[in-house]
Amino acid sequence: MDDMIVVKDVCKTYVLFDKDWKILQWVFTHKGYQSRREVLNHISFTVKDSEVVGLIGINGAGKSTLMKIIAGITFPTAGHIQVNGKVGSLINLSAGFNPDYTGRKNIYYKGTIMGMGKSEIDSIIGDIEEFVELGEYFDRPVRMYSSGMSARLGFALAVYCNLNC
Repeated sequence: MDDMIVVKDVCKTYVLFDKDWKILQWVFTHKGYQSRREVLNHISFTVKDSEVVGLIGINGAGKSTLMKIIAGITFPTAGHIQVNGKVGSLINLSAGFNPDYTGRKNIYYKGTIMGMGKSEIDSIIGDIEEFVELGEYFDRPVRMYSSGMSARLGFALAVYCNLNC
């Protein structure tokens, strides 16, 4: 069995600020932060091919942070992640959508970022349009969508990309 995901000694620490402008101070001097919050502390595990793993814990335990690191949405403060294969993330489904693009244009935009070619997107765009049931909104700017409509669009792209990529 091959190791598909290897998480080794991963830590994630967030730096917290009491004033937004102090972020700039910290970027240049690493001073001015109010506190540090250690979310992940030396996490290690391996997921083998065909294994299914669930994360259980209280709110604030770091489950979503760990998934974001594995998906490449954010990076660990320390440690190493190795992913052999593709990881599809359903965290923040509408992340990366351009609010001024239509649903259709966002599918092409995000699909390309996810590694799909135009012909691949062309082959699934009709299925996505039918699946999300947005009607005329599919060709309107995403800024006009409700959060549920944006989530459906993001979910459809994640599902269809994972099935066809």
